[in-house]
Amino acid sequence: MASGLPEAKWNNADIVDADVDRAALVAWYAERQVPWGVRVPLGIDFDLGQPLSVKRCAALVPEAFEFDLEHEPRDRGVTIRRATRGDLAQYAAVEVAGFGGTEDVELRWLSPALGAPGFAHWLAEREGSAAGVAMTIQTDERAGPAAYLGGVAVIPQEVGWDIEQQLVSVAAQDAFASGVGLVHTNPDEAALVWLTAMGFVEVPGFEVRLVVDVPRRTGQQQ
Repeated sequence: MASGLPEAKWNNADIVDADVDRAALVAWYAERQVPWGVRVPLGIDFDLGQPLSVKRCAALVPEAFEFDLEHEPRDRGVTIRRATRGDLAQYAAVEVAGFGGTEDVELRWLSPALGAPGFAHWLAEREGSAAGVAMTIQTDERAGPAAYLGGVAVIPQEVGWDIEQQLVSVAAQDAFASGVGLVHTNPDEAALVWLTAMGFVEVPGFEVRLVVDVPRRTGQQQ
């Protein structure tokens, strides 16, 4: 996919087989003039681009889910609801606070997805102010009906509370209620600890490879 935004993290191709037409892939992105990379499952030898990082993966199935907001200890001062288009600015502000970047680019990334079919965005609030966010994207491909969980972030003053767990619980319950059989995500080491307690299981991850780190211009040599 190519978002059109000027960062490779938002323009990536997912590789599922080493036997890929590399020239066609390069040409596709060259036409769109964006920096880009590829995500390659560990165990597949793929020689395009330079290794950038390895993403861990964790998966949750309904029968393993072990977190219930009605019974688990939690911060009672926080409420979680589905975000709407009217929440766009404050949702983007939480993402920038949690992940870095600029508000302008974040709004360009977030705006088409918020409220679009297949997407669910969640907003945690404390006393009416945004405290954290999370989202899911539903798919129905190789894994069957599934939901990718991502963008889990909290504002700095909320770090260390359990808002992330509450957001993940609401998002996962909503996804399972809609009929998906798998929720998957890409946690860091710290998140993997509490995700495991919720029933997630770590599975083989993937390597991120950076192919083009600046936009190509017409007439430039590839």
